[in-house]
Amino acid sequence: MVKLIRLKGQAKSGSTGVEINNNFSSSIFVQPKSRLALRSVQVELEKARAFNVPANTIYNYRINGGLNDDLTTVAVPAVSDQGSLNPILTEMQIAANSTAPVVSAASKYSGSLHIYDMNAEKARLRSYQADPKNAGYDNWLVDSGSFTTLTADALTSDGSQEVETYLTEVVPLVNNTVNFTYAVTGDITWAHVEYDAPSQKIYGVQIDSTLTPVSLIANNSIAATSPYAITAGDVVQMTKSGRTITLTVTDNLGSLQVSLTAELNDTYVRPQALYNLISIPQGQTTGITSGGNALQALDIDPTDPASDGRAHSFRVNFPNLNGTNVQTLARTLGFDSATNYDNTGAPATIEAPRVSTGTELNGVLVAIDGLDLDTYVGATNGIQNDVNILDVLQLPSNSADQSIDYQSNFPVPLDLKNDREQIIRNLRLRFLDNDLNVLAYKGEPIVVLELYGPDEST
Repeated sequence: MVKLIRLKGQAKSGSTGVEINNNFSSSIFVQPKSRLALRSVQVELEKARAFNVPANTIYNYRINGGLNDDLTTVAVPAVSDQGSLNPILTEMQIAANSTAPVVSAASKYSGSLHIYDMNAEKARLRSYQADPKNAGYDNWLVDSGSFTTLTADALTSDGSQEVETYLTEVVPLVNNTVNFTYAVTGDITWAHVEYDAPSQKIYGVQIDSTLTPVSLIANNSIAATSPYAITAGDVVQMTKSGRTITLTVTDNLGSLQVSLTAELNDTYVRPQALYNLISIPQGQTTGITSGGNALQALDIDPTDPASDGRAHSFRVNFPNLNGTNVQTLARTLGFDSATNYDNTGAPATIEAPRVSTGTELNGVLVAIDGLDLDTYVGATNGIQNDVNILDVLQLPSNSADQSIDYQSNFPVPLDLKNDREQIIRNLRLRFLDNDLNVLAYKGEPIVVLELYGPDEST
């Protein structure tokens, strides 16, 4: 007698599931040489794949100075998401902007910013590189205060009121260097702040004689301090490399007196509009000078191509390193593993050649665990682990919600690999795409199987 087996999945409320795993109250006896067929499926799949990127998956990219520079290796942390490609792109972006890149000339005129996003369901990687800008103090915008000195190379407050002057640029988040000479003693703060929230200080330096003389600002708070009493002629430098911020003070004899470091958290390692802000309190006649009047200038404006920095070369590839599953990552993003993708431009833009989300272009493989089927999966390189493919379903072309409502009047039974009687108390079923990635489902899918004995037919 043909046995009907009904399997039911259940996604958590407001979430998705990745497998149907059912236990049975009584044993199912499977005779030798039995066969199994798919009778019906009702399931609503997520539009995107269910991603589970292994911890420390490695990918490489090249930036600056042409494609012959050494590679910079970036480790992407584990990401598990069942509904969108955006989380993995966000983690890649944070990792890239947190890693000090290879640069052909280490100077305050070099720096890059990476943005990873989606464009028409294709993963897109954009690399921006800064252009130098004439950052003489007389070009800064003065919000308040007045000066006894205000030239391209010198700024001194007259102390009559609080001074606030700023340079509106998007500062690259990978590399950035700012330095100035402390010419006239007094309190001062120089910080990179959010454009729309100037009270949010990403990082900077605070010199305050009434508090701790020298402080490093990071993540909108004081991250480290030094009791060194800064004096006229000392040189202050802030350097950002990846997510590491370093503040140094060198005296007029060239001796290093202060070295403070801090790490930016994820909130501040993302593309965002920043600007340089100098603030001097009322009553302070602080003065600073600079040995060079150029800063990085990068104003990302989709409507103004001239604001996209300088043209440079960019490369990304996904090699198979140390056994990590980077090839799965490459396919997930729509790239081919072990292939170099190059572009030169402002920004340098690389787009995946294939759609990286959605299942509408792929068959949906119904795979079952617990019963070994006489089915096989091939591979062009190495040995592919066998997957028990019960059937291959196609999504309807007009299925906006990725729903499958399948019922077969004439199921096709597949042979089971059991030469002896088998007793089962549990079956697990998953939906896979053509790359064998697990597809997430919503709600409560229902799958009905037919189990045929060796002498039974449809």
